[in-house]
Amino acid sequence: MTLELDDGTPVFLRPLSAEDRERLREGFETLSTETRQHRFLAPVTQLSTEQLRYFTEVDQQDHVAWGAAALREDGTGLGVGRWVRLRATPETAEFSLTVVDEAQGRGLGRLLLAVLVVRAEELGVRTLRGLVSRDNETMVEWLTRLGAAPAPDDDADDGTVVMDLPVPPPQPSTPAGAKLAAAIAAVRAVAG
Repeated sequence: MTLELDDGTPVFLRPLSAEDRERLREGFETLSTETRQHRFLAPVTQLSTEQLRYFTEVDQQDHVAWGAAALREDGTGLGVGRWVRLRATPETAEFSLTVVDEAQGRGLGRLLLAVLVVRAEELGVRTLRGLVSRDNETMVEWLTRLGAAPAPDDDADDGTVVMDLPVPPPQPSTPAGAKLAAAIAAVRAVAG
């Protein structure tokens, strides 16, 4: 599906598959140290073969992963959104968003999250749970503006905060919430 970033740049979003391993590895290598730390909550310098397999060989039912690429000749990868259903509580899925540094701040994370929300609705997931580094204030604040709240059982003092976003998200009460609602509507319209 093709959608637009905030600046009007078109991007192509589609489910990831095993054929995306090399593109995912290349995209990872472009991430800054800070972006890698925020995504993996640890200093990760490269993705192992096992990680690449796990990140790309997904069933799109219990492990949903979508990638975004530029609509240019090279089709440069710009980001990935994914969720993995929790076995103990199958109506909850842990989600993550990764956007390459050059594409951050342009609405791509919102588009990827919108795809994840729509897929969650279709597959019976009622809560998207994000583990966010406490020092990633931008993400914590953004998720809060979208209607996410710290998980009731988040008592870990490991430098992370667990944020739960209801599916569907609450009625928009902030500009960020309204933008997410519009992105969800756009995904639904394109996915038909």
